[in-house]
Amino acid sequence: SKLVALGGSVFTSTDFGITWTKQTGSPSVTTVASSADGSKLIAGEHASQTPIYTSNDSGQTWVETSSGDHGWKGVASSADGSKLAAVSNDGSVSTSADSGATWTARNFSSDSSWSDVASSADGTRLVAVDASFDFEMAGHVHVSIDSGQTWAMQTGPGQRAWNAVVSSADGNRFAAVV
Repeated sequence: SKLVALGGSVFTSTDFGITWTKQTGSPSVTTVASSADGSKLIAGEHASQTPIYTSNDSGQTWVETSSGDHGWKGVASSADGSKLAAVSNDGSVSTSADSGATWTARNFSSDSSWSDVASSADGTRLVAVDASFDFEMAGHVHVSIDSGQTWAMQTGPGQRAWNAVVSSADGNRFAAVV
């Protein structure tokens, strides 16, 4: 099992978190996601005008992808690491179907700041949360069943300042934190 920790640099563990290795070649990031086996990573940084980074060797080396210049608040990966998603603090959503080699900016924008995104194991089902702290524009939960091509706002959970979200492997169950 490989685990990843945050704190500017990327740290990885291959023994359930007992020991950690700082990946010296890692970029400074604030969000990270992994393929199921831990070999493919995606990472981003929430400061504005920053790229998304990917690694195909468990974080030893990183590639800066051309996904646009945003402040990336949340990233997600399918189990095999081929389908990726990223949400930004300026309302942008980008997806990749080829492990980050190319990115598609989705024509969907929140009225406020995305805070996180999660993916089903096959990458077809995504859930993203909005963390607006404006009283008149509280955040929402949005879901996609087509790898981020289209999105639907969910009214059931209500408007809140959503901070984080996770998805089950089949993409039918979500948990979100306010």
